[in-house]
Amino acid sequence: MIAPFQEKKYAEEFQILNYLAQENPHILLVDDNAVNRKVASEILSKAGCRVQTADSGRKAIQLVDASEKAERYDLILMDIQMPDMDGLETTHELRRLFGEKLPPVLAMTAYSMKEDRERFLSQGMNDYVSKPIRAEMLVLKVKEWVDRMASRQREAVRLETKVKEPEPVIQKPASAELNELYDFAVVNQLAELAGKEMVEQVFAEFEQEAIEQIKLAQEFFETQDFQGVESNLHTLKGNAGTLGITRLHEAVKTLEHKTKVGNFSTFATEFPPIKDEFNIFQETYTQVLETLA
Repeated sequence: MIAPFQEKKYAEEFQILNYLAQENPHILLVDDNAVNRKVASEILSKAGCRVQTADSGRKAIQLVDASEKAERYDLILMDIQMPDMDGLETTHELRRLFGEKLPPVLAMTAYSMKEDRERFLSQGMNDYVSKPIRAEMLVLKVKEWVDRMASRQREAVRLETKVKEPEPVIQKPASAELNELYDFAVVNQLAELAGKEMVEQVFAEFEQEAIEQIKLAQEFFETQDFQGVESNLHTLKGNAGTLGITRLHEAVKTLEHKTKVGNFSTFATEFPPIKDEFNIFQETYTQVLETLA
């Protein structure tokens, strides 16, 4: 396993485009969140992976079963927090059904406490990838496990190839205000991997989903459905972080951290600033897209 400081250094020294093209791993990505599926699958596809996606645990089980009769997966990336069957329940069922035939399962999780990570590993996960999704770390983690599972024969025939450099995205300088609102390292990387059009599409989808999530969080709070509040805040936080919408991400993260442990005492004062930050996102994200011209 790559140590954290080695992982960071390694991430700065390679190009994601076609990084895994030689291995061309077959990956199943399981996540109920459409934005996360789109971003992660785009990153992995650009890196050279063949990606299939499932939006639920039950769909994942169906796909793994079908792959037994066709081409098995090399790796499964499993979101932890999903409705109906969560990631741990899904992994338990997959191991019961397929046993040793099941490929490594990596948890994709925003939980960062040591005890959370240990719990995932003790309950059947082989490893984990942190959320919000970061392209370098995701690709490096997949690379680590592909190499670990590769056969000697596959390793022997692997040839070094020169990775084609991606065409640079011309980036206009962002204003100081925009730099406070967005993580342009994340936004620019998404544009370099998938193009401005994909970033524009994902931002628009995020806007529509966030409108609904904010509305539902308010309604659930008023009806004291606190699980519903936490679920919508969790998704909103994760999507904002994945897309580099920094200030909105941090505002939601602060409140979600409290609601996760059942503390709703500050909701009335901390939820309005989240709505304000989202309104600012709506007013400014077209300016962000203009920097990617």
